[in-house]
Amino acid sequence: MAIANRLSAVTDSAGSSRSSEDSIHNAGGSDYYRDVSGTVSLVPKDSPSVRIESLTRHSREPISWLLRQPRVALYCWDAGFQRYSLDIGGSRVETERASGSLTLIPPELKASGEFYCHPTTQYRAAFIDLSLFEDRGRFTLSQPLASFTDQPLERSVKELFGWRDDATYSLMAEGWALQAVARIRRIMDGVHKPTIVKGGIPAPALRRVEEYVHSRLHEIISLDELAGIVGLSIRHFARAFQTSTGKTPARFVQERRISRAKEMLAHEHVSITEVALACGFSHAQHFSTSFRREVGMTPSEFRHAHKS
Repeated sequence: MAIANRLSAVTDSAGSSRSSEDSIHNAGGSDYYRDVSGTVSLVPKDSPSVRIESLTRHSREPISWLLRQPRVALYCWDAGFQRYSLDIGGSRVETERASGSLTLIPPELKASGEFYCHPTTQYRAAFIDLSLFEDRGRFTLSQPLASFTDQPLERSVKELFGWRDDATYSLMAEGWALQAVARIRRIMDGVHKPTIVKGGIPAPALRRVEEYVHSRLHEIISLDELAGIVGLSIRHFARAFQTSTGKTPARFVQERRISRAKEMLAHEHVSITEVALACGFSHAQHFSTSFRREVGMTPSEFRHAHKS
């Protein structure tokens, strides 16, 4: 069944009616979309950083779904859900209702597939702006989690909706989002065993890893640290990273350090020792040995040949 935009009877908290879910939550322009089949009754609540929705969807056929959003999406299935078959960021996942009632989809990733439900399905959704978080929180939300269970998190989603008409909702929503990320990080660290979408690291998450490495080339960067900020085990992270880049994390970091050293040697008037320390090498001799092995000449020889 083709993906279709067949939504009606959509009502927001102010009582206005809208004809499609696209028009409800399509922040960021045409690059983002949300096409879902069936008819839906929806009650949303917005804050600057968190949008929550309570939805009741009606369909006697499998519900087709196509999503790409600028915010992280957390879905909590309440009633009527049986199973789904989804492609999230290019990786396929099949799940049953018994596996768990929560699904996390990172921002920027395309998700598509079909949901198999009773004629009436109820669920809640929270869309969270990543600007709330520092690096570690953002990395936590960059990995899809399919069909997982965490009762405190499920309860908190429902409790947050109860605050939608309170004057302090925006403050409550931000506090909830921070606590939710802490719960999700705990889940990713192995307290529970969700279905993690297999394959390489999604492109948005990979970009964040690259940015993290680039900003810390002068520091010691461990595999455990990189795996931790993405929310994966060391083994899973190393395998997924190599699938995505064709390189081990250690090789990737080493190449970035050498690349940065080349830039500094060619364009900056600093000593070899200063270049070594800025690129994460413990001393000049270690740097010189590594640089020669990678480039085929010493740092001094490279500088002489590439003076700008």
